[in-house]
Amino acid sequence: TRDGEFDFADGNYFEFKNKFTATGKIDFDGIKYLKDQEGNAIISPDSLKDQYEFAIYQYDDAARTIGKTLVDTTRTAADGKFTLDVPEYTQEVLRNENGEYDTEKTLYYRIVEIKPSNGAWSEDRTVFESEGVIYDNTEYDVDVTVKYDGTSALKIDKAIKKSGTGEAVTQISYTNLVREYVVIEGNKFWVDKVKDPATRPDVEVHLYSSGVGNGIPIINTYTIKAPDTTYRFATDKDGNKLPAYDYKGRAIKYTVKEVPIELVMKYDSLKTEPLEKDIYKVTTM
Repeated sequence: TRDGEFDFADGNYFEFKNKFTATGKIDFDGIKYLKDQEGNAIISPDSLKDQYEFAIYQYDDAARTIGKTLVDTTRTAADGKFTLDVPEYTQEVLRNENGEYDTEKTLYYRIVEIKPSNGAWSEDRTVFESEGVIYDNTEYDVDVTVKYDGTSALKIDKAIKKSGTGEAVTQISYTNLVREYVVIEGNKFWVDKVKDPATRPDVEVHLYSSGVGNGIPIINTYTIKAPDTTYRFATDKDGNKLPAYDYKGRAIKYTVKEVPIELVMKYDSLKTEPLEKDIYKVTTM
C-alpha cells in the first residue's frame, strides 16, 4: 500500500512518517564606528546608510577551510548598524550523513567587511585604505549551536570570537579610522639690503617626513618666486594629501629644507671689495 491509504483486502493500515517541524532563528547584528586617528569618535556629516558592506559565509569545518558558502550580504543603516540574514533553522540541519537526526549540531560562520574596489592594501597587506578611510580588518567567527529537545522550538546559541586571535566577544563591531590631513606652510625671511623684493632670486624648498638625511626621499618641492616669500605644501609630488598620522596612529613630523642659494656679489670694476653682500636666512619648522 501507499502511505496514507488503507487496503481493506490485506488488512494493512496507514503508515505514518513523522517529519520534524521544530524551527528557530538567530540574529547576526553588528555596528560600524568611525574614529579619527587620535581615537575620537566621529559623527559622520552624512548618513552611514549603505556606505559600508558586510558578508557572512558558512563553512563545513571549525577551521573555516572547507565548503565556504556565501549566505548573505548587507549594508549599514544610517546609524551604522547592520543585520545579516541567515535563513530560519529547521530540524533538517540536524540530519547526519546516515540520514538520521542528531539532537545537537554546531554550524560555522565567518563575518567580514567587504572592501571597496577603489582602495589599496599596504605592502605587507596589513592595512587597507580607501578614500582616506583606514578599514578595520577584523573578521569574526561565529559558532552556532542548534539543539532539539522535543519541543517545537529549536534551542539556538552562538559564540563569537575574533578570527585569528580567538578572543571571545559579545558584539560584532568594526571601527574605521578616518585620516586627518595637514597643510605645511611658512615664510622665507630675508636679511639683506635689497630694496626691490622682485629682484631677489627664486628659492626652492623641499618637504620631507621623518627627518632629513641620506636616503630619505623628498615628498614634494615648492619654488618661492620673488617677490613672494611664502611656501605651501598640501600634497605630495603625486598629488596625494599629506596625512597627519601614519598607519599605526603615530604623528608624522614634516620638515622643510631650503636648497642653498648661490650668493651673488656685486663688484665695482675698479675695486676688489664687493659693493653689496646679501646674507640669506631660512626659517625651519
